[in-house]
Amino acid sequence: MAVDIPKPSYVSLYSLDYSGRVRNQCATTNNINEFDLSKISLGTMAASVDFVTLIPIRNMSRAVRFYSKQLGGKVTMRGTGEMRNSWCSMKIAQHHVWLVAPDKREKRNLAYMTLIVKDAKRYVKSLQRRGVRFQKGESMGPGSTVEGPVVSAPYGTSAFFKDPEGNLWMVFEIPRGM
Repeated sequence: MAVDIPKPSYVSLYSLDYSGRVRNQCATTNNINEFDLSKISLGTMAASVDFVTLIPIRNMSRAVRFYSKQLGGKVTMRGTGEMRNSWCSMKIAQHHVWLVAPDKREKRNLAYMTLIVKDAKRYVKSLQRRGVRFQKGESMGPGSTVEGPVVSAPYGTSAFFKDPEGNLWMVFEIPRGM
């Protein structure tokens, strides 16, 4: 059964930031037949997008404490009442992170969260001083060197740790000149 949906008389396309505030108006028309998405600059839209990393957690208080004290994050919003232990929005450096308590957890073997830093060895040492425990570094093959948890290879320097919720994180330094 076909449904006839009336066309709007006025269409605007906006890009929004993570809080729902309008960043820019990308296109407007009074005639829906003239509305052509191919004429909209996606570069303009993409430039106004913020990315958020969702991190599954089991214990909200423990996770907030870790991300605040060990990683230096700041709580920007947190659920209240019955939702207090369901979600929390934080900012770590310039990145938005949402701690969420899903009903089910998936098994993870990859580092879904990566901190890109200028000096991995120095950054790892600073996190270790804050109580973060890193995994033992393992050789990545010819050309790689291991210094404690830090592995240096031609394609970059990395170290791995898990947060108290079991999420795997990578600290990664891009080689100079790349």
